[in-house]
Amino acid sequence: MPDQPVILLTNPLHEDAEALLAPYATLVTAPDTQPETLRSLVADAHGIVVRAQLPEDIMDHAPHLKGIVRHGVGLDFIPVEAATARGIPVANLPGVNVQAVTEYCFSALLHLRRSVAKMNDILEHESWDAAREMAPTTSEIGGTTLGIVGVGTIGRRVAECGLLGFGMTVLGSSRRPGRMPNGVEEVELDDLFSRSDAIVLACALTNETHGLVNARRLALMKPDAVLINVSRGR
Repeated sequence: MPDQPVILLTNPLHEDAEALLAPYATLVTAPDTQPETLRSLVADAHGIVVRAQLPEDIMDHAPHLKGIVRHGVGLDFIPVEAATARGIPVANLPGVNVQAVTEYCFSALLHLRRSVAKMNDILEHESWDAAREMAPTTSEIGGTTLGIVGVGTIGRRVAECGLLGFGMTVLGSSRRPGRMPNGVEEVELDDLFSRSDAIVLACALTNETHGLVNARRLALMKPDAVLINVSRGR
């Protein structure tokens, strides 16, 4: 039997995923994601499963590399142009985290608007009257305006939950105009920032979107509006 290909994992995978791969490849899990660590471990690798930023020069240290798979959606962790130049295919997992990210969006929004955990803490350690005094600082999200920047797979699911689950007015802005789902009003980005009570950033990180949220756009927001970022934070 020929030697198995070597697959470098930038981060540990779930044990079930490792069990699926183990019969077909030798798995090497990086002890950390420092550039020098990844450069040294990739020397014998035929493939990489990516959950952390790869160094821009990783291809220079990977003479046997045949493919790279992003364990997630975005490709910004991978130097795609360098891989393409060497004929190394790159793949990702579209839609894999849509529900998880959508649930996070509304968990964050409810945390910011309803403060249930804080109110529960007051009930446990103080009194019912003290908790009631906090009520004026909370607000319902039903009937408010939700702005979504990047109405792709995740943005569409967030819009659906906002519309159908909470009865929100939903605004959308996307790099590809004219493709909004039913019920989402397409607006210019500055209009979205000025009209929304909550803004969700669900756009990919590209050269065009880097720095999209700046001081000028933050100044357009309502004083009590909230911003939830499920895109890259850099």
